[in-house]
Amino acid sequence: MYKPFLIIMAMLFLQQFSGISIIRSYVVVIFNEIFHDANFDRHHNTTHHNFTAEDPLQGERIHNSTIVETGCVSDEKTDNRAYLAAIVIAIIRFLSSVLLSRLLVNHGRRKLYMMSGWYFSVCFSCMCFVDLLL
Repeated sequence: MYKPFLIIMAMLFLQQFSGISIIRSYVVVIFNEIFHDANFDRHHNTTHHNFTAEDPLQGERIHNSTIVETGCVSDEKTDNRAYLAAIVIAIIRFLSSVLLSRLLVNHGRRKLYMMSGWYFSVCFSCMCFVDLLL
């Protein structure tokens, strides 16, 4: 009796803390920040200030360093590409749900969970390996 309950609770815990609910909620904001950063220099004025600082470890003075000040505009419009990216993600989620429902009928949950865990492990290991190379 406890084993199915613990499996369900573990799955709910993993799904909740994987961050997908936050990503779903803030997908437009996230993509707006991405597209905003990509076009930052083109759309905003930046002010460069030279300053002199002292390196606390060496006791030497550092000259000609640059600080970039940016102004925040509170009534900035959201980029249309952020909305388009959110729509694309919603379409992909819908299509994957349709595919998942078909796969559940043919293969069952256990086999799909095992395959998903294995593919996740392989992809995560490859991502870590590439990160080590770079």
